[in-house]
Amino acid sequence: MTELLSSLSHAVYPSYNWTWHGLTVIYGADAENQSHCEARLLFPNGYLLTAPMLIPFSLLALFIGLYCSGVISSSGRLNSLLYRKTFFLYGLMMTSAMFTDSLIPFNAVSPVWKIIHLLVGLIDVTFTSCIAASFFFNGLADMKLIDENSKKSLIAQIVMYSSIAMGWIYTFSTGSFASGFKYLYIFLILGFCGSYVIFEAIFIVYRGHREGLGYLILAGLSGGGGLALMMKVPVALCLATTPFMGGQSWWFLGSDLAMFFIFKFYMINHVSADTDEDVSPSIRTPPTSSAVVDMIELQPLYIAQ
Repeated sequence: MTELLSSLSHAVYPSYNWTWHGLTVIYGADAENQSHCEARLLFPNGYLLTAPMLIPFSLLALFIGLYCSGVISSSGRLNSLLYRKTFFLYGLMMTSAMFTDSLIPFNAVSPVWKIIHLLVGLIDVTFTSCIAASFFFNGLADMKLIDENSKKSLIAQIVMYSSIAMGWIYTFSTGSFASGFKYLYIFLILGFCGSYVIFEAIFIVYRGHREGLGYLILAGLSGGGGLALMMKVPVALCLATTPFMGGQSWWFLGSDLAMFFIFKFYMINHVSADTDEDVSPSIRTPPTSSAVVDMIELQPLYIAQ
């Protein structure tokens, strides 16, 4: 089994072209001999659609972002302003990613298309890094280290997001995409989102609200697994699934699942902002009414009978 896995990890994806009514499915090595675990669609007019599975996953992300943002906005829960902004940005980011990584043709020779591709790509990666930073601020707010409504918090967010945007602008203007992707994309996502998970774990232990913990764990596994598969899709997984599910598709799917699980965690775990307390639910004193008092007083009489 070890030898088999080793041989698969060093194998290349099979290459083939399949044509149906003028539509060509291209799978495997491209013209630059780069191996892909993701089919591309070449239309009769020469339009090349890359990673078509990103389209439904991006539309699902747009729905998750807008729907969850709206629900959180009207929920009145703790730190709802920060969380609804995070989900709203997620919907916008994945929409721009759909155009950058799929709909805008990679084989376009027109300078206009190339400029559009760069601009939309800049928006995509900037939003991605800013969402990771947004989760970091969510965690800080849950830990009561910042107040979501304070001017200092707003200034800190503006400075953070502006710094990220300037970093990506510098990356695109200098063409240093390798280092930019490493530090502004991978490292920021791992650092900020990882910090959020740690903050929420402390938040759960400190407050005693363990409801929804399973959703938080599932979110971490989905997001981390999707990111890992984006970096390297095992050939065995590629061959066992549809040829349209490459690294980016797994990353998009993992992100959608992670955001859905975080939404479930937030709605279950975060109490109303008006009733927020810093004590464990197990030692809270329940509200006492006259009916409860009467029941307590009458209970011994009932037992005596």
